[in-house]
Amino acid sequence: MSVQFEIDTQQEQPATTEEDFPLKEFQKTFIDEIDLKNAVDELDKCKKDINMIAKFYSGDEKDIKHSSLYLIVHAKSKPQANIEPKRLLAHYVMEKVVYMKWESFAKRMYLQQLVLHCLLVMTMTLSVSMSREASSNTDFLFPDQLTIWLYVGSTLGIVFVALFWYKPSHSFAWKVRTLLVLIAWYIIVYFVYDKIESLTDYLWFAQINNIIVGVISFYFLAMEIEEWSPNQWYISDNDIWIFNFIFFTIYYVFMVPFGVVVNLLNLAASLDKQEEDYYSSAFNLIQIPTYFSVILYVISEFTTIFKGDAQIYFGILLSFILWVLSLEYVEAHPTAGYLLPMMRAMAGDMMRFMIFYAPFQCAYTCAYYLLFHESGEPTYNNIGEAFITTFLVVLGQIDLEPFKKLNGASYVVGYTILLTHATLVIVMLLNVIVAMMSKTMEDSFEKAKMKAIISFAECVLRCEKTAGLRKINVDAAKEIIKDLHSNVKREDSETITIENESSQDDPFDTGYQSDADDFELKEVSTDDRIQDIQKNLNNTVNRMDSLEEKLATTEATMKQVLQILLELRRNK
Repeated sequence: MSVQFEIDTQQEQPATTEEDFPLKEFQKTFIDEIDLKNAVDELDKCKKDINMIAKFYSGDEKDIKHSSLYLIVHAKSKPQANIEPKRLLAHYVMEKVVYMKWESFAKRMYLQQLVLHCLLVMTMTLSVSMSREASSNTDFLFPDQLTIWLYVGSTLGIVFVALFWYKPSHSFAWKVRTLLVLIAWYIIVYFVYDKIESLTDYLWFAQINNIIVGVISFYFLAMEIEEWSPNQWYISDNDIWIFNFIFFTIYYVFMVPFGVVVNLLNLAASLDKQEEDYYSSAFNLIQIPTYFSVILYVISEFTTIFKGDAQIYFGILLSFILWVLSLEYVEAHPTAGYLLPMMRAMAGDMMRFMIFYAPFQCAYTCAYYLLFHESGEPTYNNIGEAFITTFLVVLGQIDLEPFKKLNGASYVVGYTILLTHATLVIVMLLNVIVAMMSKTMEDSFEKAKMKAIISFAECVLRCEKTAGLRKINVDAAKEIIKDLHSNVKREDSETITIENESSQDDPFDTGYQSDADDFELKEVSTDDRIQDIQKNLNNTVNRMDSLEEKLATTEATMKQVLQILLELRRNK
């Protein structure tokens, strides 16, 4: 069956004025009580009009907190009322808005930040590996670190610079040109590597690596401050470079450090406040403190704030956290985006399991320690060793040698403790955590598509917070929608030729299909919920009346049976 796209005419689609612009009514639905039905009605008005979709892209507001995407992503759910505003992200209009933002600026920003984060992780790891030798007065060489920089670090640098010319519509040509540049670079490095290695001053190499760590960390710190408190006061439209430089200096030299101090002071107090939108993401809880700590680590590399192995331990911790923060970039992946909320749910299951298991762990630790206290066994000679050995039983690592050395009653008691421990932990408790995680995965897979949509929208909004609210003209919106049509293959559909018109008043096919793209609102309004409750109460009353009638009938029947039995007894 072929599908005809519906295109409204000028008479069917009157010009939209500021007074009847749906975004105004859409914003009102999020002010007091969230009315999803009204929000869907306002979005439905834009499904076939590219001009209205383009206005919904940013609206007429300068504050990003009034944009449609921000309102939906940060709207609070009300499970008790069965209201989940983020489901609006699956509406056809919001899907197009998010996609246009992604193609316009978010995709390039996302790729650049991903490359910079990879470079930060690499340089931080190399810095920790060189820290101990670089702080000593002896001669040292870092040939492995230099090799990693020449091949991996240079690749990341070239890709980052090339991304300034990246456009999603010309991605294939960009990939080919970038690949050719990388191949040429690898050939040059291959032939001049020995010369570079012989001329390298490794002290300067370690220091430059640390400077790069500090610069990238400060960049991410500034981006997080901008996301935490989005504003555009420092953006100047003045063409005079000196004014732009002054605004730039004031923001990054004064406002970013001030924002870091305020954020760190406000962190503990904000965790219990539901209105703090920035901390709704688990990653955001640690990003600003982490980047600030990395800068402190870099300063310590030059001034020795932390002495000895403390600097190494501090660097190892920060390097580990940076590797974990890499998971944040998975949320934009079309198929793996839902894994992040699933992993968070499973981490919650693990925490609940550990809370339940903790008393058993402590009990068996004390039992093993008291049993082997005087035997001199190295794995049980103190509480710490006994705790580690006891926990390894959870992983199936059981050492029977200490138990074989026991004699008499100690032998019986030792094996009794071990067998009950293994049975309780491996057979029972581990099956409990497996069942909990299986249930979590089943629930997550059922909601996987919606969670992936939400994660992707949050990624786009995060880029918009740092880049500032941007408007899109109708011609650019048409170009993006046409590129989307060319990339999406629809079965049993006709090939539609869309004329490339420059006028915004000409009808344009947005690709809306009434059968495939209609949004079904599962949530109901307050009046509908009251009606449902009243209907359920009426049904309950009717069932009670029916039960009373059946009880009365049964009572009458029992009386008749009793009378018959009495008459039979008299006749005897």
